[in-house]
Amino acid sequence: AGVATSSRRRGRGVLIAFIIAAIVGGAFTAWYFLAGPGAAVTIPTSIAGMTVEEATTELESLGFTVSAELGQIASTTIGVDLVAQTDPPLGSAARTGTEVQLLVSIGPRLLAVPAFVGMTEEQATAEIRAAPFTLLEVVGQFSGDVAAGIVIDALAGDRNGTSLTGVAEYGELEPITLIVSAGPLPDLLGLSVEDATERLQDAGLRAGAIFENEFSDTVPQGSVLRAQAVEGASVVRVGDVVDLVTSLGVEQVEIPDVIDLTWAEAKPILQEAGFDLEYNLFADAAPNLFTVTSLDPDEGTSAPRGSTVKVGFSA
Repeated sequence: AGVATSSRRRGRGVLIAFIIAAIVGGAFTAWYFLAGPGAAVTIPTSIAGMTVEEATTELESLGFTVSAELGQIASTTIGVDLVAQTDPPLGSAARTGTEVQLLVSIGPRLLAVPAFVGMTEEQATAEIRAAPFTLLEVVGQFSGDVAAGIVIDALAGDRNGTSLTGVAEYGELEPITLIVSAGPLPDLLGLSVEDATERLQDAGLRAGAIFENEFSDTVPQGSVLRAQAVEGASVVRVGDVVDLVTSLGVEQVEIPDVIDLTWAEAKPILQEAGFDLEYNLFADAAPNLFTVTSLDPDEGTSAPRGSTVKVGFSA
């Protein structure tokens, strides 16, 4: 009986020791994986956009080691030389002590730039989306040489950007502004300033200064000759202000005083002044023998350039 009792006691001791060992082992395992060296920690996405030094400090504080060798990756959202990704990836879980490599941004991936000039607006838009780039804006530009709806140029960024014509590569998803022909400037010839202003508004333009500084043989004084780009501007785009040039009418020229001159002397003077001449054609046969005695209209008065002056002679 004593031997049996002793055996039972030893069995219970072994069982208790086993249970204690299992509890201790489980606790150690739980500590190792949950709080100890084997614990999994998420690589924080918040380090995206940090400098290498900032990201290194953040990762080391979480128990990771950081590789001395930097990697590179293209990014459309993270500035050049800032952390854009990691290996293992951002947001993934890794055990503390894991070596993490930082991947710094080299900027957007460079893509081939299509030959936009000469495409229709629809074709160019499709090419931008397919690349992919980002279509920022479509700007109408008036042109007498390019049909309406045809691309004149493509610009990097906004309407003040540099031309992409002839550029081989451009960054993925980077903005592009298309410059598309709006056809020629509206024809304003002979309109009143008021009517010309309305026509400009219909075309998406605004009237600015009015310059009455050109003569016209066909357009009455005060009527519009044309619209033109404001001083300093080389192109006119939809939404711009343009200046109006109005007519001074037919140029008035003073009739030269050629009385008492020979026809040989008087004729070239009157012609250079811009007048048509009505006279006795026999004077051309002996111009040095004919002397001018009268003009109609009179010398010293003004008449429209190109009008007729009657010449009288004495021989």
